[in-house]
Parts: sequence; C-alpha cells; structure tokens
Amino acid sequence: MKYNKIANFLYIWFLSLIGYVIIVPIMSVLYTALDIDYFPTTLIIIQGVIVTGICSAIGNILSQRIGFNPPFISYLLNKEQSSFNIKKQLLYSSIIGIIGAIILFFGSSAFSLYMGQFPILNRIFGAGLYEEIIVRWFFASFFIWIFWRLFDRNSQKPGNIVIWSGLIISNILFIIGHYPAVSILISNNLEIINMFFWMFVITLPWGWLYWKFGIESAIIAHSVFHVIFILLQKI
Repeated sequence: MKYNKIANFLYIWFLSLIGYVIIVPIMSVLYTALDIDYFPTTLIIIQGVIVTGICSAIGNILSQRIGFNPPFISYLLNKEQSSFNIKKQLLYSSIIGIIGAIILFFGSSAFSLYMGQFPILNRIFGAGLYEEIIVRWFFASFFIWIFWRLFDRNSQKPGNIVIWSGLIISNILFIIGHYPAVSILISNNLEIINMFFWMFVITLPWGWLYWKFGIESAIIAHSVFHVIFILLQKI
C-alpha cells in the first residue's frame, strides 16, 4: 500500500492540534498553580502548533521506517478500507481501555483526586488525542527507531525486544510527565508512586495497540479509559 506521507502528516497534526486546543485552558491554570511566569494564551497556542507539528512530522517519518501501521487516512486514500480491520481495532481498544479504568479506579484513590481537577471534555478528547500522538506517535517511534539503529541494525525491521524497549521508555516518560500536575494536589510520595505504578501498568498496552493496529487504537483506548473512569467515579 502506498504510504501517503503528506496526508498522514496533516491528518495526525490536525488531530493533535484538536487535542491541544482542548487542553489549553487547563495548561494556563497549571502554569499559574506551578508559579510559572504568565504565558499569554496566544503564545501557548503558537507553542502547541510548533510542537505538535514537529512531533507529527518526525513521527510520520519514523513510524513508517519501523514498519508500524499507517493511520486510517492512508487506507481511505488508497481505497483499501477492507484491509483495515476497524471492528477488531475497536474491540481491543475498548477492552483495554475498560480494564485499565477498572484497575486504576480500585488501585489508586489518588488518581481520582488528580483527575477531579480536569473537565470531562479535556479528559476524554484532549488527553486522548494530544498525549497519544506525542507519546506514542512521536516518542515511541523515536525510541524504537534509535534502539533499532543502535542495537539491531542488521535486522530488516525492529525486533520485539527493541519495540518493547521503545514502548516502555516512552511510557515511563509519559508517566513522569504527569508529576508537575499531580504534585499540585498530592503531597504524599507513596501515593504518587502507587498511582504512577498503576498508570504505567494500564497505559503500556496502549503502546501495544499502536504497534499492532495503529495510532487511532491508542487514542480510542485512552478515550474509552477516561469515559469508564468518569462513570466509575459517579457510581
């Protein structure tokens, strides 16, 4: 199948920008809470356009090189929707998202407190779109490609160990990236460690989804996770 680089890039960039714009109001609040010098909303948006553009472009190149599935837009443009098993993708993504929400709900009460500071729209759509494209599409692809070139360059494509190493490292960065926002509400380090442990356990399979089905799968799982978690909080 022909890999439509420009179409894939614009599609991914568009999705990441939607997610970023949704979380912009929260970023302004977090900057204030963390005593970071005031950033005008315009500058925050410009920063997001640049960062998402760079990450979308690099991820677009590297995801193809490591042999991961292209975004759904490629199948549409090549009229090969039949080879894109959307039912299987939705099934696996939903199951993993649901199980993850249940595990984290019972595994960490601190996570409920942490999530309470964010509006529902930000959690379901903002986080799913923006974070997955930055963490999986960019960072995971980058680390897998680096490890492949450093340790397994004689192989035609990255092996399972290289892929899992990239997925694990990028997921660790994803978890650590939550610390500034978490530290605003939670001061008990043991609670934070426990929360981060369960966050790592339930989000690592999202990387597997990206590997096996494409970036949309990880986005779906992330969004389903938040939907189910919100419902559990209301019980």
